[in-house]
Amino acid sequence: MAENFEEKPSLVSAGQGFSVSYKGKFLYSRYNPERAIKAAVENLSVLPGTLVFLFSPAFCYGVDDLIAKLPEQCPIIAVENELNLFALCAEKIAELPVEVHLLNTAEAKKYAAALIRTGKIKRAIRVDLSAGVQFFREEYASFFAEIQDAISVFWKNRITLVRFGRIFSHNVMKSLGRFSEAIPFGVLEKSVSSPIFVFGAGESTELLLKKIPKSLLEKCVIIAVDAAVLPLKAHGIFADAVVTVEAQSAIDACFAGAGVEKSVLIADLCSRTIRRKVGAKSVAAFLSKYDDATYLARLKRLSILPTEIEPLGSVGLTAVQIALLLRSQPEIPIFVAGLDFSYKAGATHTKEAPQHKKRLRSITRLFGVDNMDAAFGVGAEKCVGKDGNRAITTKNLSGYADLFARYFAGTPFLFDAGESGLPLSIPCVSSAELGAFLSRVQSKAHFLPNVKKNHDLSQKIRDFYCAEEKALTHLKELLIFGEKALAEDEKQRGLSEAILSLLSERDYLYLHFPDGFSPSVEPQFLKRVRAEIDSFLKDIQLGLSFLCETES
Repeated sequence: MAENFEEKPSLVSAGQGFSVSYKGKFLYSRYNPERAIKAAVENLSVLPGTLVFLFSPAFCYGVDDLIAKLPEQCPIIAVENELNLFALCAEKIAELPVEVHLLNTAEAKKYAAALIRTGKIKRAIRVDLSAGVQFFREEYASFFAEIQDAISVFWKNRITLVRFGRIFSHNVMKSLGRFSEAIPFGVLEKSVSSPIFVFGAGESTELLLKKIPKSLLEKCVIIAVDAAVLPLKAHGIFADAVVTVEAQSAIDACFAGAGVEKSVLIADLCSRTIRRKVGAKSVAAFLSKYDDATYLARLKRLSILPTEIEPLGSVGLTAVQIALLLRSQPEIPIFVAGLDFSYKAGATHTKEAPQHKKRLRSITRLFGVDNMDAAFGVGAEKCVGKDGNRAITTKNLSGYADLFARYFAGTPFLFDAGESGLPLSIPCVSSAELGAFLSRVQSKAHFLPNVKKNHDLSQKIRDFYCAEEKALTHLKELLIFGEKALAEDEKQRGLSEAILSLLSERDYLYLHFPDGFSPSVEPQFLKRVRAEIDSFLKDIQLGLSFLCETES
């Protein structure tokens, strides 16, 4: 039989069925079109919660067998980018016994993203159903890799939210009371016209401070991560700005005797520090949007939330991100040191850092100053730093180095001045080169503007607190007294709808639950919600007391 390749797919009789001829290719075997596909499907092992992608389905050979072996909660998406093949398989898809969405990669990405956000998808598999995959081999591979990455990121974020979401929400609720006296982060953006130096708490900070005179470093606007404030102070250097994102009480040690009276504290609204008086000259707040929470969206609509910065997980990366926002021109150089993401055996941070001081306080005859547990403990890995010396890292630390490279590689005028640690994928500058450059720099320009207190913002926050207090008190009554506590306008909708209506706007009560993807009226879910209400009511009272302090 003569091979007839046409622009439109054409049916070709095969030994045991039919193949398809299209663009110079047979999409199936010309001898037994179904055998290879059925064998592949038979060897598949599919777990519940799997998102199944069928690439280039064509005649949908083997799909019935696949459907028969799928467990529950395994949605199927057929993907086809070739228009003529899309039309060919549309009719076959419609005949299948279950719903299968036939989409191109752009549409499938949106649909899959919505499915992933439900929390019911834990993994994905791909099944190539015809040789039509060859027409978009790279696009399909890239698409599937993005889906797998999206699932992985969702669950990593979910685990983080379960572990820390509750404290993030509590910190935001309390910190709002101090937020009205903070400098709007927006007024700091593009305000720095001098070179910027970002200091982390890695060993390379100590090495640099020994080589570069204080008088030269002070020509730069100095931004320090919270753990680097004390090491800088030990060398007589006081940071112009201190960046903090830590939500837990361990951060308090970074500010004990830190001497930040002349510094601007640039604090995450999710952090613990913004509501505490650490002695900073002033505070500028931003928000690491830790979740697409409904209550955060409400605060944004009320014009209460500060500038949002993408959460990067590391205070060092956040400090660099902030430095890029502060410089007035892209030609202004930014130098970083102490962002090592590794350490030498015996030490994890630069000297005078809180972690180093804690180790010194713990010395006994049997417990030395060298922290060898960190070098040889579980999770420690050997690596080679940019100086060529051996060092220790962990999965988390090396992951931050990779993330740094992904976000900041190629950024103009961003330089690595640290002489140890993992490579950051930005140009390195030696201490000699740095010293020569700074010797030519004039004195740094003042960058902190004078900002008057925002009384309108104070009132908005007070109104929000009062509305939340009223809503939480009513929700508490509904959970205790049931239908007896229903307001007149709620009686027609019923108890469940009234509870769901209140919960949907206040997801801070449950977004940290393992099953907190959406509100529920299941008794076990509501019992946990009930246990959260009182603590958030206390947060509101504390926030209101902060407002009274700032207004007095």
